[in-house]
Amino acid sequence: RKEKKRKEKKKEANMAVPLTVLNGMISIGIDPNVQATGTSPAQRVASEVFSNNFLTCMDLNDDQTDTAMKVFSALTVAEGRVRLLPGGVRRIKACTQFVCHQLRLGVDPASIAFNPANEATHNRQRAAQRKFIKDSSNLASEAKPSSFADSTKWIDWIKTFWNYLRLIPSRDNIPLCHVVRPQAAPDRTPQPDFLDTCVNSAALTGPAFDTDNAKVCMLLKKLVEGNADAELIFLEFETTLNGRGAVDALRVRYEGVRAHSITRAEATHAIEKMFYSGEKPPHHMWATFEAKLKAACVNHNRIEGRAANNSAHSNESRLDKLINNVKADFLQPVKAQIAVQMNMPGVNYTFQMAPDAFRHAVNAKYGPNRTAVNLTKRTVNEVEGQRSKQPHKNRNGPGSEPGFKHKNQVKKNRPDSRIVRLKNGQWIDYHPGYGFPKPVWDQFPDWLMKDLEQKRKAFNATKDTGTRNSDRQLEELSQRVVENVTRQLSQAGSVPGSVDIDQSTIATNNDDRDNSPTGSRRSIMGGKNDQHSQRQNGSRRS
Repeated sequence: RKEKKRKEKKKEANMAVPLTVLNGMISIGIDPNVQATGTSPAQRVASEVFSNNFLTCMDLNDDQTDTAMKVFSALTVAEGRVRLLPGGVRRIKACTQFVCHQLRLGVDPASIAFNPANEATHNRQRAAQRKFIKDSSNLASEAKPSSFADSTKWIDWIKTFWNYLRLIPSRDNIPLCHVVRPQAAPDRTPQPDFLDTCVNSAALTGPAFDTDNAKVCMLLKKLVEGNADAELIFLEFETTLNGRGAVDALRVRYEGVRAHSITRAEATHAIEKMFYSGEKPPHHMWATFEAKLKAACVNHNRIEGRAANNSAHSNESRLDKLINNVKADFLQPVKAQIAVQMNMPGVNYTFQMAPDAFRHAVNAKYGPNRTAVNLTKRTVNEVEGQRSKQPHKNRNGPGSEPGFKHKNQVKKNRPDSRIVRLKNGQWIDYHPGYGFPKPVWDQFPDWLMKDLEQKRKAFNATKDTGTRNSDRQLEELSQRVVENVTRQLSQAGSVPGSVDIDQSTIATNNDDRDNSPTGSRRSIMGGKNDQHSQRQNGSRRS
């Protein structure tokens, strides 16, 4: 019993002593007694492994620690052998992790004693950092954001940039995103993820931060190239390699500051003006309305610097705004029920409970599996039905806009036309001879455009050839008639009372015209006169 008390007093004394590298080795159980070499095992480990300097812990990995302990155990007693059980090696790694974390926080490790009882916690944190470093090379390349273009929204782009930096290790092996965190003061509140604790509590000063700050500056430079406005802001910080300053300046430019914050203005507008009137476009569906309303409350509190339990709007104020913004008639009973519960003594009805009540009523009326796409499609069909009742409106004829109909519902206006599908999914009656308005023309697929151009080009070439052949045949016929009249005059010796026309000449020309591919002026462009001519020609041939 006395021996147990003596060990407890010794342990408490070691914990009370300001931490040095030597005291840390003694506190984890390394022998402090001087041996034949003139030094103790604790002194040899502190001097030869850690150089009696806490900064050595920042760059000492597990492999180097294991190798050093193996070398010590292989020495002879005269050479200063040091043998540690596996538990002693784990405690050395835990002490190293504890010192590294204090240095990242900007705290002097000598001011805090190391507690070996937290060995498991420190080693788990060390394992989390090893895994983060191992996975960073593959994940960071996949998460690299696109360039910040003029048309890109800053509020969306900065999130992707933050996630990208979250996967890159810094000089001290914590996420690089700590450089651009919004708050400058360290927040040492423990987080579920140890790496998030490091991000919130890391010091924004010192040589390691300067290295990380320059790295962020170079990464940001590549991503803002091509955006004239962002590049102009970035130039002020490029010479000093101040990546944090550049990101803060871009935040002020695109987000505003506190009362002038764009996010705060949008959140206030959503809380005050956004309303719900039912599951019908173009108004918000309940799922969208609820998500935007909750996001607005969170953003408003974030800009104001308030905690979740200290909202800028009281619970009663938010409930009143929600009830006033719900305009749907079928939710009136739910609104009355919430108002009654708000006024009942002893009932703490919160703002988080009201959206659930409204959501259950919406699901009971419309069903939980509704989507905005289905609702939109139903609305278009109703409009289509109204249009189809209008008289004297051929919606599928040449030059008309395509209706929202199925392929089997579109009628063909010509026997040689066909039903084709446009880019927007609509079906129309298509023929090269039809004229189409620009909205329909823009929806033509590439293959249909090529088909239309080829057939119209072939028609124009055929039309020109047919005209030239007709002119040439008429000239030949006239020449033959003149020759025939001249010959008869020469034979009669005087002007005859009548002139006989060689019918074979005309018949020959007519036969040539009928047999030629262009003589009948057949065309893919069609027309009523052309169809009439074709029917007459067919009856004569028959």
